[in-house]
Amino acid sequence: MAGDPVSTLFNESQELEHKGEYSQAIYRLQEAINLIDKNGSQAREKPLAIVRVGWLEFLQGHYLEARQTTDSGMSLVDPKSQAAYEGMINYAAIIAETSDLVGAEKIYTQAIELCRELGLENLLYRGLHGVAVGVYLPRGQFDLSLSFEREALLLARRDPVNKPIWKFLNTIAWVH
Repeated sequence: MAGDPVSTLFNESQELEHKGEYSQAIYRLQEAINLIDKNGSQAREKPLAIVRVGWLEFLQGHYLEARQTTDSGMSLVDPKSQAAYEGMINYAAIIAETSDLVGAEKIYTQAIELCRELGLENLLYRGLHGVAVGVYLPRGQFDLSLSFEREALLLARRDPVNKPIWKFLNTIAWVH
């Protein structure tokens, strides 16, 4: 995927996400989806693009849309894929925000297990951070939150490009 227009759009979207420019990030992913549909190539990237749009909608606070978009992407994914992992993170985050911490913890745990199984260590920080701030902090389980957040920080520091390291540091400082 590297070096092609779809990859470029994915990368631009990720950069825009980390700048907080979610609408522009969504636009880049929609362009990627349109290219995939038009060219018929890289069809396996389409579910990931759709799931990422769902994540950006979540970040905008549009939980219903985020759920619907994630559902759309998850209907296309291989259950043992990066897109499946990221879709599970979306579901867990949405559920945590709507006050089902038990359900969110279960999905985060499944996502983390899948990520480890797939060897996607460069993405594991998302699940660890999500469960730390979305489940353990609201429950007052500060030791667990701190443990998961420290692991997320360690993993993110191994390859810090486009990783929101400030989020981990913020959580760690807040817990202390």
